[in-house]
Amino acid sequence: MIALAHGHDPWHAATWSHWDSAHYAEIAGRGYDLHRCGSSWCGNTAWFPGYPMLMAGLHALGVPLLTGGVAVAWFCSAAALVALWRLFLRELTPFAAWGGLLFAGWAPGQVYDYAVYPLSLLVLLTVAYLHLLRRRRWLLAGLAGAGAAVTYPLGVALALTGAAWILLTLGRGRARAIAAACVPVALGFAAVIIAQRIQTGRWTAYFDVERTYEHGLHDPFGAITNAVILWHRTQSLEPENVKGLQTLVVSAILLVVLAHAAVRIKRLTALDALLLIWALVTWAVPLTQGNISVQRSQAALAPLAVLVARLPRPVLLVAVAAVVALSEPVAHLYFDGRLI
Repeated sequence: MIALAHGHDPWHAATWSHWDSAHYAEIAGRGYDLHRCGSSWCGNTAWFPGYPMLMAGLHALGVPLLTGGVAVAWFCSAAALVALWRLFLRELTPFAAWGGLLFAGWAPGQVYDYAVYPLSLLVLLTVAYLHLLRRRRWLLAGLAGAGAAVTYPLGVALALTGAAWILLTLGRGRARAIAAACVPVALGFAAVIIAQRIQTGRWTAYFDVERTYEHGLHDPFGAITNAVILWHRTQSLEPENVKGLQTLVVSAILLVVLAHAAVRIKRLTALDALLLIWALVTWAVPLTQGNISVQRSQAALAPLAVLVARLPRPVLLVAVAAVVALSEPVAHLYFDGRLI
């Protein structure tokens, strides 16, 4: 609907393919490339292979690369919503469950779940990882986490979530549980490094290209402060302002979720603790990186819907209204090629 409203054909693959989508298509079609560009390194090794592998599989069946990328993204988006409903949300009251599903469907950065990007695949694997941890199916959780780590850099952070939650909630067998649930995640990242070594001849291929973008480490709260200052000064819907506004909305919702958890701290369950740890890690890690498309990484926070659904009804309605309203300018700017 947003695409149509702004003159873009939603049934054309190119509508959903901008900026980094080209890197995923290149990896799916020709594999990894790394070459010198002056004193730096250029190429596509800063992007992970999980999603392009699925694109390549469909391409082998005769599906055009970008069409395959859209198909994978849309399928994983639908599957993630079904998984959230069946594994988490339907346990709640009907109002909370449907409110949570609406939030997940319109989660911040929603357009990236449907574009030629791996975010919806990451969300699906994250939901699986959290569910399997909850059920204490350690090795299966580790395999889901490994899939996430091969899909997107933020997927590697699932190991932090798993280790912290196991240490906090498990009485005995912590070492074995962490080994089964977290080590495969690290091995998934190692598999990316090995695949790039095979194709480019360099063990440091990922880091070589990463350094070109000067991501570095930053104070996550500094990004929030900058977003407040920028929005206060301009209050326009230019790309930088919209990115800052989404960060403010995401941070405000997370703050409300944390406050709600603090109020009922004596009634928090192991699942609550797991989701809170995961949400904090997934929120903070992108904000510590400079020069990244943070609004894209925030799409990984869709499972936050399980905690948002537990908020008081008026607060839940406000949260849903906020993300629905935010999705329009974000998607509009993406379709226009103005938001990476």
